[in-house]
Amino acid sequence: DPLWPLDSAGSLRHWLGDQSVRWCEQDESFAAHRAIAMLELEAGADYKALTQRHWVAKAAYQSAEGRPRVEEAEQALQGGEKAVAGLRAYANAGSDADTAEVRLKRSRAQEKLAAFSSSEPERRVVLEQEREACVEW
Repeated sequence: DPLWPLDSAGSLRHWLGDQSVRWCEQDESFAAHRAIAMLELEAGADYKALTQRHWVAKAAYQSAEGRPRVEEAEQALQGGEKAVAGLRAYANAGSDADTAEVRLKRSRAQEKLAAFSSSEPERRVVLEQEREACVEW
């Protein structure tokens, strides 16, 4: 078989390795291009590892038990008085026609309202307490 030395991936890899050594010795341009290609391969591997670590961290964050409470506290802090006023209006509104689900949402809004005082410094304290409670991330 005329292609015998190149009939498998291993033999092809070995042959290319031998050839690249010869080509690097004969041609400086090839050596430079090969060095660049190797650096690009390493950078690609580093990027892949970084991306995978990011995905793992994101999954851990999404599954963290206290995440919703921290996000709610951050939103209340960012929204300021307007967010607290809107939450107060929703929590205090209600009618006899409310379903059990709506009553549950309004009671949750009451709990949030109790946690978020009307002053910004106190909201910052609540946010820090919620963050400290979520030590897993």
